[in-house]
Amino acid sequence: MGTHLSKAKLEANQTNAKASTGPVNTLSTRYNAVKHGLLSQGVIELDELDYHSLLSSVNESLKPIGPIETALSDTSVCALFD
Repeated sequence: MGTHLSKAKLEANQTNAKASTGPVNTLSTRYNAVKHGLLSQGVIELDELDYHSLLSSVNESLKPIGPIETALSDTSVCALFD
């Protein structure tokens, strides 16, 4: 299902791509995906031991089966830390 580009459009795209250098300094944008993206509810600044202890306790209680139940269990642990 490819789209056919005209020769002029292809050349323009290639010229524009060469001029695009991306961000100069990524220090300020490095964690945007974590703060604003799908992973925004992920654990960032928590005591890792406390997190894993709670995760183990929740998993022992809920006994998730399969990836969907495991993801729901992980999400519930993240919600508890909020």
